[in-house]
Amino acid sequence: SSAASDVYKRQSMHQIYQQEENILSRIISMLSMYHCLYLAQLCRLFPEVNNEQLTVLLRKLVRKGRLTLDSATGLVCYTGVKDADSATLSAVWLLLDFYPEITYHTICDYPVTLCFSVSDDCFDVIYVSMGKEQLLNQALSSYKEECPKRLVIVENVAQMSLLSIPGTVGYCTVSATGQVTYYKFKE
Repeated sequence: SSAASDVYKRQSMHQIYQQEENILSRIISMLSMYHCLYLAQLCRLFPEVNNEQLTVLLRKLVRKGRLTLDSATGLVCYTGVKDADSATLSAVWLLLDFYPEITYHTICDYPVTLCFSVSDDCFDVIYVSMGKEQLLNQALSSYKEECPKRLVIVENVAQMSLLSIPGTVGYCTVSATGQVTYYKFKE
């Protein structure tokens, strides 16, 4: 009976190890894509792990040299990444508003910050820095208005009146703490 118990313990330890390795691999994948994320964002991206467990896993990756963790700012960055991109951080906060319904998400090339899918809808997230309104209007003017739909993050609500981006279904602002405030799109 104790031999059976030992086999069960080994199997269960192996399962725990495999689950942990799976999560570590997904964290690395997420950070290699987005470069830097807040610890609070990672907690929401990995709801199957509590905050304490996630912190332990992140420290393992820090020891292995795979990422850096700044406890003062709460930023977790992929190795070699020095600066967090505010557009990406804001876009991920917006993305998290759609969790867990998201079926796919990835970083994109400028002017689109990231894109994601929810059931049968696709979205491009576009971040507009102050003073870049005309540039983005021109860069995105030839867009056809079907799929993907566009969600536009502005730094200031006054920017909305300066923007004319085809396919836009909504505007929002994102606070430093990740609070997303939505505004209706008016033609």
